[in-house]
Amino acid sequence: PAATLVLIATAVAAFAFFAQPRAVSVAWDAFWAFFFGANWNFAAKGTDSFQQDAAVSPLQHFWSLSVEEQFYFVWPWLLLGLLVLAARMVGRVRVRTIAGIAMALIVVASFSWALAQSIASPGTAYFSTFTRAWELGIGALLAIASPWFERIPQLIRIVLAYCGMAGIAASMFLIDPATTW
Repeated sequence: PAATLVLIATAVAAFAFFAQPRAVSVAWDAFWAFFFGANWNFAAKGTDSFQQDAAVSPLQHFWSLSVEEQFYFVWPWLLLGLLVLAARMVGRVRVRTIAGIAMALIVVASFSWALAQSIASPGTAYFSTFTRAWELGIGALLAIASPWFERIPQLIRIVLAYCGMAGIAASMFLIDPATTW
């Protein structure tokens, strides 16, 4: 409901403050965002998120929500299919293992596609569900693997937590505007 209110208010404000062609464009952006297709809309338009002198849609930030919702729509159905597959298998294969293998394959394929598209079509790579699925897939893999994390000794967990914080701190000094990713 909050996102719908933002979309409606933004579309109305666009007609109040922008010239008609731009207002109509914002209204279409709101339409696509409402149906969680903003990322594909911006990719089709050839939107360049890093172009500083171009007029940017006030709804451009909805692209990431669209990617998330597309992932959250497909992933449960994929899991359901995997459950059916596991139930029909002759041997006792754990559903968690099947889900982990499936998501690992999706992550590798998506990341590989992201690398290829980043060179061939950076705009599409930025907005595409297929080039972004690996990021959400890593989270799914962590959720799948969560029972195994309980087996890690407490001392090692603490060391890993500090290593993670050190990585975040190091990124502030190692990543600069010249860094590709």
